[in-house]
Amino acid sequence: MPESLYRAVDEGLPTFIDLSEATFLDTVTLGIILEAVRRSRRSRRDVLIYLPDSTAQQVRDLFRITGFADVLPVIRDWGTTEARAG
Repeated sequence: MPESLYRAVDEGLPTFIDLSEATFLDTVTLGIILEAVRRSRRSRRDVLIYLPDSTAQQVRDLFRITGFADVLPVIRDWGTTEARAG
């Protein structure tokens, strides 16, 4: 999965990470997400992370506690995601 994600980001393709059904994220997965965001910023393209209120509480807590929810491009509403992809 990381190679496909990184390739899409490096090619400047619109990239969404849908965590709406996630029940658990480990540090490896977080590292993959962080690297994708780092690459996207270098190419001046967004990687949008879809993290609605329906996502498992422990996943949302992880983003909140680590501060990622404040510094990463987290979208809570799919309509907002589509508008940003525009």
